[in-house]
Amino acid sequence: MLTVPFSEVLSAELLPPTTGMWRLPGTRLHRLVVWTFRRGAANPAAWFPRQLVLETASEGILDDWQQRISTAVGREPRRPRRLLVFVNPFGGSRRAAQIWQNVVKPVFDKAGIKSSAVETQHGGHARTLLTNMPGEELAGYDGVVAIGGDGLFHEIINGLLELRSVPTFTSLDKQQWAELQAHLEETAAADAAAAAAAAEEQQRQGGAASAGAQQAAETAAALVKTGSFGLPGLPGSPQHPRRSAHRRTGSIAASLRVGHIPAGSTDAVACTLNGTRSAFTAAMHIALGDACPLDVLRIDSADGHHAFATCMVSYGFMGDVMAESENYRWLGPLRYDVIGTKMLAANRSYRARISYLPAEADQLAAAGKVCTAGCELCRLGREHMKLQTAFREASTRSLTRRRSEWVHIESEFAGIMLVIMPCRSEKSVQGVAKYGHRSDGLIHLVMVKKCSRLQYLRFLLTLSNTGLAAGEHGFFTVVPAVAVHVEPVGGKESHWNADGELLPSNHITAEVHRGVIEVFARGVEVSVSRTPT
Repeated sequence: MLTVPFSEVLSAELLPPTTGMWRLPGTRLHRLVVWTFRRGAANPAAWFPRQLVLETASEGILDDWQQRISTAVGREPRRPRRLLVFVNPFGGSRRAAQIWQNVVKPVFDKAGIKSSAVETQHGGHARTLLTNMPGEELAGYDGVVAIGGDGLFHEIINGLLELRSVPTFTSLDKQQWAELQAHLEETAAADAAAAAAAAEEQQRQGGAASAGAQQAAETAAALVKTGSFGLPGLPGSPQHPRRSAHRRTGSIAASLRVGHIPAGSTDAVACTLNGTRSAFTAAMHIALGDACPLDVLRIDSADGHHAFATCMVSYGFMGDVMAESENYRWLGPLRYDVIGTKMLAANRSYRARISYLPAEADQLAAAGKVCTAGCELCRLGREHMKLQTAFREASTRSLTRRRSEWVHIESEFAGIMLVIMPCRSEKSVQGVAKYGHRSDGLIHLVMVKKCSRLQYLRFLLTLSNTGLAAGEHGFFTVVPAVAVHVEPVGGKESHWNADGELLPSNHITAEVHRGVIEVFARGVEVSVSRTPT
């Protein structure tokens, strides 16, 4: 016997009664349809529409069934009642408007959700509309939905977090950059002294210092000798008084969940949150009111700007691909493969100084566990969500603690990646960060040293076929961290690509904040699961 929990029912609707030649004369059969879904046999995370038709000769019994089902469904917690929907008709395969009308809107209508749809006209349009929306209007919604590619989703995330980041209207100011510079120089000096002492002790015992120890000593000593990590002074930013109305708008923005209906080129967000690029599946997660927390990376750049990312921030190969692909948008998704091949042939590398704060031991407890629906680690992210306020300010929280634990590296890098979520997609089924989570409070820092074209191709194949795991892998390293500072060294620079957006400065400080955003999702179902996380 088929059993469907009320948590998986959209609605129940009476159908016109039927009569047929095979029925007794004068009899009518009354019908009720229950709108729900079924899971795919090959991929339980992919859902498909299902209609369950109940029939009875008694109209009164059917009315009672319909009322009972509707009452039970109405008691389901956290189902949205009104949504603001942004549709990007230009992204990916340009099918977003069609997906909205033919797939998503019918699901929302069946669930009784009132929706206001807006077609974006240009990049940044959704963010502008959100940040300029009166608080009273924003309060009328239970969530915001992006129908398009990953870029539109991240645009909405940045708009909502900008509304919640209003205390000072500034990023890192002069004093904060000075404190950051002093801190990095202090820890580099300690590293230099420790490395020099270790090398001296080894030589005193009759052995030669290892190449790694010598390199660490030379790098740290060079940073101390220069007396600067290259952190520029910033022009003074005007201080705005706190406005109570603005604070209220920020509180309203914090209460909104965000949904993503995939209609882009790669749809890494939908694949990570739902395990599929199915628009129907994503629409059902939204209509059923699924909810889970999502980590956010705050990136502060030396020119005073800041941005937020939830997927990946990259420099070097990935940054160059994004920058050059902007001139080939007419190629559609194919542009990434074309430009990627070009960048692989170019085999560029860039000198940079990387400072990072490693994850603490208790944060690594879930290492080696794949993130799925029901993930206990991500469930704990909800507790952090209730307490999150630090993301509103510049990324200096980690700089005031664990001051001696920062690690410094200067080298030629073919690529640098800061991965926040698993970043699954059809091109990386296991995820870029194989053991990444939706909400574990970690950055997976990937550092690819200067290497041959064949080596970098091997790296890309590893990323695509199995995903990247923490550890030393020859010419590339993956380190779980909580904060990262990157400074280009020398005249040649790449571009920072933050979730598809090019940053204006290549000199950045980034810190992860756990469970800042709540999304309409439950994670990737690998078996039948009735309970959202």
